Amino acid sequence: MLSALARHYVGERRHYLLVAPPLIDGALGPEAARSAGFRPTEWPGWASGVIDLTASLDDLRRGLGRSWRTRLNKAERAGPDVAQGCDEELFEHVLAGHARAVAEKGFATTLDGRFLRVLQELLPPERKMVSFVAFEDALPIGWTLFARYASTAEYIVGGVTETGRRRDANRVLLWRALAAMKDAGVRTFDMGGMDDANTPPGIYDFKRAMGAAPYRLEGELEADSGRLLDRLVRHRVRAARARGA
Repeated sequence: MLSALARHYVGERRHYLLVAPPLIDGALGPEAARSAGFRPTEWPGWASGVIDLTASLDDLRRGLGRSWRTRLNKAERAGPDVAQGCDEELFEHVLAGHARAVAEKGFATTLDGRFLRVLQELLPPERKMVSFVAFEDALPIGWTLFARYASTAEYIVGGVTETGRRRDANRVLLWRALAAMKDAGVRTFDMGGMDDANTPPGIYDFKRAMGAAPYRLEGELEADSGRLLDRLVRHRVRAARARGA
């Protein structure tokens, strides 16, 4: 596949090509990449963590970190109401909460409301992203969104209000999502990003305490024809990556 990509985009169309192989780190190897016309970059592959949902729900609950499970039990007793589904109203609650969180925290993301809305519209009914929203007194205090593909469900975005944070609504939402996905026949629950080098320690520990096993994909690869224009494009790409774009 890499050879075919290089032939088409570099050999025939004379483009600069950057690829993030969806393979576990070490599966490809630098020689295989070079033989296909690519060279390694300094950018590591995507890192996250997964939970195996083939275990029983009781075993999955026992696999939670002690503090995580204790706070979940307390939050469930306090009981925010949780609604789940693929309907537009719940999805709009997620988008509104996500937009507020991005504006308040001031972080850059490619997963903005416009992208998520278009993606949801394009997905067939059986593949729509699933929204989980926690309510207190009919007001949303937490939200999360999951995508489903093959036998995997992946966390896309999520957040809580200040009230939701005090109520530990994020734990309730994630546990409800895990249980719902298991019930739907999903076998792998992906935490949507869990990097020991780049994820803030509190978030990393929170996800790891759910029982997620970390993984990392192959580092990114690049290929070009060596023209001056290719070198300029490569320079622009590297500058953008250094800025976090």
